[in-house]
Amino acid sequence: MRSKGGRKSGETRRRKKTIKSILSAMMTMRIADIQDEGIRGTFMKAAGSEDGDVTIAEAVAGGMLAQSIRGDSRMVAVLLKLLGEDPELKIKQKEHRIKVKQSQKEEAVTEYKDDGLETALHESVGKVWEDEETE
Repeated sequence: MRSKGGRKSGETRRRKKTIKSILSAMMTMRIADIQDEGIRGTFMKAAGSEDGDVTIAEAVAGGMLAQSIRGDSRMVAVLLKLLGEDPELKIKQKEHRIKVKQSQKEEAVTEYKDDGLETALHESVGKVWEDEETE
């Protein structure tokens, strides 16, 4: 059973990798270069382009912006994440920086506990100095 699961998992990973590489390559493709007329027409209509002289990535970004402008809060959140302006992420980053600074301070300020050795040394040095002064 485990080996079947491992094989299936490998197949799934390879399929996802292939899909990701295809989508990545398509993002740089101009809509006008799509060979299938039906798909090209659908993409041009969706992108609002008459000549198809935009890349799919540009069309997607334009669509995201248009949805955001129309008030789609989910799309605004996606855009903010893509731009690195996600408020939740910023809060988490700030909390992390505070924790790191706090741990650095705690490491720098170690409490000193006298185990008695220092006191014994002071007493013996004090006795030596007293003996020297009396001589």
